[in-house]
Amino acid sequence: VDVALLGPTGFSDARAVFGGLEVGLAVFLASCAPSVAWQHAGLLAASCALGGMIAGRVGSLLHDGMPGAFGWLLFAIEIALALAVLIALARLWLARDAGPQVG
Repeated sequence: VDVALLGPTGFSDARAVFGGLEVGLAVFLASCAPSVAWQHAGLLAASCALGGMIAGRVGSLLHDGMPGAFGWLLFAIEIALALAVLIALARLWLARDAGPQVG
C-alpha cells in the first residue's frame, strides 16, 4: 500500500506490525468467539483496534491529504466493520441486561 521498505529494519517492522500483530489479534478474537464469557472482551478489543485504525486514517487525512482509491476503500471497510462490531457489542449488552430476572 504505497509503503517503501528500505532495508532489514523496515522489513522487520512491517512483518511485526502488518503480519504478527494482526495474526496475534486474529487468534485472540477467534478464541473469544465460541465462549459467551469472552465475547465481550473480544468485541471490545476489536472495537478498540478498529477505532485506532480509523483515528489513524483520519489523522493521516488531515495531515497528509487525500488518499488514493484503495485508501478510501480500506477506510470504508474499517468503518463498516467498526459499526458491525459496535452493533454486536450493543446486542450483547442488551441480551445480558435482559437476562433471567430473579425475584
